[in-house]
Amino acid sequence: MSRLITVISRMSAINDQRRIVAELDALQAEVDALKRLQAEPAAELLAEYQKAQAAVAEAREKLRRELETALTQKEKAQSKQ
Repeated sequence: MSRLITVISRMSAINDQRRIVAELDALQAEVDALKRLQAEPAAELLAEYQKAQAAVAEAREKLRRELETALTQKEKAQSKQ
């Protein structure tokens, strides 16, 4: 009889462990899903930021060329005077 009680108590402990593992697995799946959801907007924001950076660099270069042209024209006009 005591052997039966030991087996039953071990089975109970194993069942509890399995239940706990199942709960932990479910929680881990939720955490993984949340991480994926969190990463998607971050990746999109990074892509938008990089596009904006490229646009700013392009605008800066365009402005530099325009200023350079304006200064060259001004220098030419002053040298003719």
